[in-house]
Amino acid sequence: MIRALTLLLILQLGIIVALYGPREGDTPVPGTFLALSVSDIEEVLISDGDSEVQLRRDDATWTAAGLPVDAARVQRLLVALGQDPGFRIADSSSAPTRFSVAEDHFERRIDLHSAEGNARVYLGNAPSFGKTHARRDGEDGIYALSLNSFDVPADLNGWLDRSLLARSNPAALELYGARFDRGDDGWEREDGTPVDSATLEPLLEALARLQVTGVADPAAADDEVDESLHLTIDGSELRLLHDSDDDRYYLHSERHDTLFDLSSLDAERLLEGARALGDEAPT
Repeated sequence: MIRALTLLLILQLGIIVALYGPREGDTPVPGTFLALSVSDIEEVLISDGDSEVQLRRDDATWTAAGLPVDAARVQRLLVALGQDPGFRIADSSSAPTRFSVAEDHFERRIDLHSAEGNARVYLGNAPSFGKTHARRDGEDGIYALSLNSFDVPADLNGWLDRSLLARSNPAALELYGARFDRGDDGWEREDGTPVDSATLEPLLEALARLQVTGVADPAAADDEVDESLHLTIDGSELRLLHDSDDDRYYLHSERHDTLFDLSSLDAERLLEGARALGDEAPT
């Protein structure tokens, strides 16, 4: 009886391998989903059919539209694409449409470029949370990768490094016409007068925790907006703008010459930090 069950199990495994095992023309790098080394990928173009975003690598830095993006998020995508996909889920002619990984019907289309070659991947619907169906362009096999398609946005804001304007430990600040410099013994005014570090701490903390929510429409700065704060950090200007009609805040950074959306919470932190200077920075 046991021998018969063992033979039946071996037969079932043989059928699975025959149906879903590697086939001619379906040859990724052994143990990986892509026939590319993900560590060598220099450009990633992501599209959802309506919008797209281009991620580019320069050494260890990833950017999109010239702005820093979340490198850890890019790395998670590349790791997921470089994993061992296991057995194929399906490979019939109708499967790409059913699993949303067809050339004209997909959740995400990802083009990857490196010095060694190019690859295209289609991401489709999800068999379960944390899994996404995927197919390499030109091949029939459909796999389930450890990835959510919503973790692969096709827009700049979805990849943006939201801490790109955060500043920790600045050496100099200018506010309300007053300059403050960090010396060996702490902060001091331009004339050398010491400044109580507790006075500057709220603003320094606000700058260190600063998080933009996205890139804003440049036309927003042309509306009736008020400049709520004008701050220079290590020689670079940062302007906080407020649209009182919509109660929206924007940051314009000289470092990137870009207008960013800012949450009310972060805006209030900056304003409270500026107010905390009080007599140290007379208006």
